[in-house]
Amino acid sequence: EFLSVDSTGRYGLTQQAILDAAETANDNSNDDSAAPIVVVDADVELAKKLVRQSGLRLVGVWVGLGSVAEFEQRVENMIDNSEIPIEEDETKQSTLRSKIREIVKEIEFGISSGIFEFTILNDDPSNTDKSLRQLREAAKYVNSE
Repeated sequence: EFLSVDSTGRYGLTQQAILDAAETANDNSNDDSAAPIVVVDADVELAKKLVRQSGLRLVGVWVGLGSVAEFEQRVENMIDNSEIPIEEDETKQSTLRSKIREIVKEIEFGISSGIFEFTILNDDPSNTDKSLRQLREAAKYVNSE
């Protein structure tokens, strides 16, 4: 059973693939005390599915922007660059509002669900070093439990 399939339908993610990756990471590790860590870039829908899987210890890391205005600017840029299509019966404004409503719902889920233990504010997409350092901190947390 696939937990997620990409937009082309050619690639997918299964629970077994995650378990296999963790086992491979463990086999290749020189540190027997460290738990294997598999990083999955998951949207809210995939995160909900992952929580329901047995055999996985999940540490949820929410990656987002600092404000709705920042999301709005990023979505508007994506619309302008045709990364987000405007449907035939929609306008740029209605598409923007629809996407922002989706984002707000996801933020509300992220806050209320309890599955995200860390938050990383990725306010500068060109500076991933800070986000990666914060992700490493989350990984250390997993191994300290």
